[in-house]
Amino acid sequence: MNFFSPKVYNYVHKKFRNLLLESLTIRKWYSMLNVQRGFTNEVLCALACKVRNTETLVLCNLVIEVAIRQQIVYDRNRYYGYVDLGINSNFADVDDSPLEKNALVFILVALNDHWKVPIGYFLIDSLGEEEKASLLNKSLELIYDTGIILQSLTFDRASVNFSMCTNLGANFELGETFKPYITHSPS
Repeated sequence: MNFFSPKVYNYVHKKFRNLLLESLTIRKWYSMLNVQRGFTNEVLCALACKVRNTETLVLCNLVIEVAIRQQIVYDRNRYYGYVDLGINSNFADVDDSPLEKNALVFILVALNDHWKVPIGYFLIDSLGEEEKASLLNKSLELIYDTGIILQSLTFDRASVNFSMCTNLGANFELGETFKPYITHSPS
């Protein structure tokens, strides 16, 4: 509630005689989360806990990729806005560093509940089908480890996304070999 409307949260907080947490406490909790580029362990652990404590199956859809606005920001420690795949690389010292044009975001959307949560993101210029397939495969492994049952995958119509799925075993050619899905085999 605090996320959607701090005013409403404060009103409810006062009406219920401080039974809810203070907004400052919630902000401190948020600041403790690791939200660096890559997959977010805290979210994956929380999802695994949700699966363990729920009697019904947790069914989800995985949504990938969102475009972003290009912008370079300096926060007195480092520059943000350059391509960074979350592997401790910092192109900020290089004059011809590529700018991030896209955020490859992996978002789980519950199909039998009312929530959605990003499990990871990567700020990129562009990725080829093999790199995207590798990141998608890693996300499938992490989702499988939580116990969530993934029912579907949603992405835009970019040809690299179809190639990514073909790289993982899908076949979109109509005919006997038509297979518009990928399967994940846990390792």
